[in-house]
Amino acid sequence: MLWERTILNILHVLAQLETQSQSQSIQDHGRSATGSSWRVVLQVLALVAITFVIYLPCLHGGRILDDEMMINPMVQSPAGLFYIWCKALTPDYFPLTFTSLWLEFRFWGDDMFGY
Repeated sequence: MLWERTILNILHVLAQLETQSQSQSIQDHGRSATGSSWRVVLQVLALVAITFVIYLPCLHGGRILDDEMMINPMVQSPAGLFYIWCKALTPDYFPLTFTSLWLEFRFWGDDMFGY
């Protein structure tokens, strides 16, 4: 799969950088602060890239589990904010959670990418 090859390529590049860094430190009998900080930055970027690649397939998923209950007609209604805060007609009274869902529905609608 593409994401598996991407992760392997990132790990391969990190291993090469580590090998180069070790050989350089053996030659210099010590490390410079900038070389060490660049290595840390590259490791952090690799971790972020690996995380993004792993979660990439779920960005275009559909509704699951309790999504039908949480994204209910009150969340979808323009007047639903009043009912969320004042009438407590939601399955559970979590007004901040439902307000967040209400705002997200305004931005994303039925597209699950934004949630």
